[in-house]
Amino acid sequence: MCKVLVDHGAAVNHRSGEGRTPLMMAASQKDSVSLLQMLLENGADINDIDHKGNTVLMNAVMSQN
Repeated sequence: MCKVLVDHGAAVNHRSGEGRTPLMMAASQKDSVSLLQMLLENGADINDIDHKGNTVLMNAVMSQN
């Protein structure tokens, strides 16, 4: 489903109200490797930070992923 949205122009770096991107949200979920890869291949910024200063990697670690 996410691939279809991205293929039709969904913004892979869109931010939530907390400043979190789809990549950050995916990094917080179990078994999301293929989603992470698809987002990165479509231009997701791995260096983004949210409003709390957390990076994608920090989101993954805090979720024990």
